[in-house]
Amino acid sequence: MWLYDVFISHASEDKDDLVRPLAEALKALHVEVWYDEFALKLGDSLRRSIDKGLARSRYAVVVLSPAFFQKNWPQRELDGLVAREMDSNDRVILPVWHRVSRKDVIEFSPPLADVLAIDSAHGVGHLAAKIAEVAKPRGSPLITARDKLIERGVTPPVVTDEWWLDVVEASNREYPWGYVMHREHWGRWSFWLPGDDGDPDARGERLAFTAMQMAWTAEAASRPITQITRPADVLAFIASQTGLADTCHEQPKFLAMYAPQLTIPGFGGEFEEGFENILVESMAEREEQIARGSPSGTGLTHDGSVPGCDSLIMFRHPQLGNYDPSMITCQFVQGETAGPPVKHYPTFEYLIWALSDASTWLPDFIRKQLVLGFVEWPTWLWNADPAPSDSEHGLRLYTGREDFLDALYAAKESKAPFVANDVARSDLIERCEDSRRVLGLVESAEELARRFLEGPFVEGFLKSDEIRRKRKRTKAEGRGT
Repeated sequence: MWLYDVFISHASEDKDDLVRPLAEALKALHVEVWYDEFALKLGDSLRRSIDKGLARSRYAVVVLSPAFFQKNWPQRELDGLVAREMDSNDRVILPVWHRVSRKDVIEFSPPLADVLAIDSAHGVGHLAAKIAEVAKPRGSPLITARDKLIERGVTPPVVTDEWWLDVVEASNREYPWGYVMHREHWGRWSFWLPGDDGDPDARGERLAFTAMQMAWTAEAASRPITQITRPADVLAFIASQTGLADTCHEQPKFLAMYAPQLTIPGFGGEFEEGFENILVESMAEREEQIARGSPSGTGLTHDGSVPGCDSLIMFRHPQLGNYDPSMITCQFVQGETAGPPVKHYPTFEYLIWALSDASTWLPDFIRKQLVLGFVEWPTWLWNADPAPSDSEHGLRLYTGREDFLDALYAAKESKAPFVANDVARSDLIERCEDSRRVLGLVESAEELARRFLEGPFVEGFLKSDEIRRKRKRTKAEGRGT
């Protein structure tokens, strides 16, 4: 299995004026070069490294020069290359004549004089281009992918590295849209990959895109970059990831789902125009829907009207698309139904964030609607035992983690007023401590618990069935039915 495209066999005297510039020029042309200054590290065995380079290189550039003819070590390399060439009947040796004539080469090795060679007098650029024509593999998706990554400033490992196996495997993942479950899905901050119609270049483009996407999805998870990240930090993250900004411009609807905060007017940076185009197009579609008399989406608005726009762009609409607060909050936390994965934290973390000072960068109207949505969409209850994903965030399994929940369910079942006794309050404070720590909030757990209890969230949970029935009647009355 080849690790390198070319091995450069040379005398050390030729390094400065030819070999080093040639190796650099080949590298610039995306040719994988085994050259001792590139490949040898402190402590490496010179002989073993050179033997490996000889054995794992598709071609050998042999710099024939007066110094080369006088050396034993380069001649040993040449003997090995000749033997390999004779054994395989494949062309292996690419001679470069450096300050020698045909007569000099004949005197050194008559067979080498018959091999088409390149004279160094033509210049390093000419040498590198000619060598690349022969040595650089064509039609390989991996090579195409490698070159595209290098063009974007990414330095991938050689194409035989196991890293590429991960890239190939990832390129076959399903898109996280819909309900297909038979293959592994991409995670958050993933986008549609380029198509693959069997053409090597198209497949290489897909692999290159996959490699870049693997990098930025991992980075987005480690920071993390979520709906509650400040817009400036989201934009900085996008700019720091190779290929991500271009992809976001090409697929702005996906960006709107991963970072709904960027769709708020004035928060989108370089993506403002793309979001505005989505809104204008969406509003026009809704006007056409109204003209047709279609009631689609009327169950999602606060007054039973047709939504003013698609839900993914609602935060850019002056009236948030007329959507019900519960729909606004659900869209912010979970994204599109059956769409790509958007949610990162448990719902309770989003609620506590909305109550904390960390959310004050949101426009006040939107922030209030999000908070109200948590009242009408009471899905913030936590599990008695942390789910695996909760544990990954650092949420704890502490004694009494279910006490607040038990008190809530008991009140709902008995239809009695809820009273946060000391046991239930202690549980809530512990849970808020998790949120404070995970989200890096400045408020104390006690203060966050106080804000939560002073809000109508418990009441919303206890009256959730009644609230839903009342909302349904209101909307029906608004439609005149």
